[in-house]
Amino acid sequence: MSADAQHWGRPTTDNPLDNTESSELEADVRAFHSNLSLDIVVDLRTLINGARLAKHRLRNVPSGLTPAELETLSRESSEKYLSFLQTRGLLVTVMATACAAITQGWQQSTINGSALLKWQDDLGLDTGRDMLLIGFINAAPWLSGSLMYVVSPLQPN
Repeated sequence: MSADAQHWGRPTTDNPLDNTESSELEADVRAFHSNLSLDIVVDLRTLINGARLAKHRLRNVPSGLTPAELETLSRESSEKYLSFLQTRGLLVTVMATACAAITQGWQQSTINGSALLKWQDDLGLDTGRDMLLIGFINAAPWLSGSLMYVVSPLQPN
């Protein structure tokens, strides 16, 4: 506990919105929405409801939510919703991103000089006879990168 918290008898909190009054929170959200011209991105009422939910963190859920929104919040906090395999599209996207990260690291290490360190000798490849295979291995990151667009049709818009 910080010295200020001990002095005032209140523990500190991780949520910066906890000590914000509802009227101040709504004014801040309105200013944020207006300053960044978020009209085409998110509805102001939705953003205000999101800020209220962030403030309360699902305890003492603020009023003004529709029954459908309350049911969605209840469903989102359930264990089933939090499982990794929510949707097949999400799983494919996560796996494609992981493969892209691996590929990017592989390519970066190749660019940084591992190709100059004669890795092909470590694999027992003859640079005179296995040039096609060595070329394919060097090109594999670029070829696999072109296949990453396979997941694009799985994502709506």
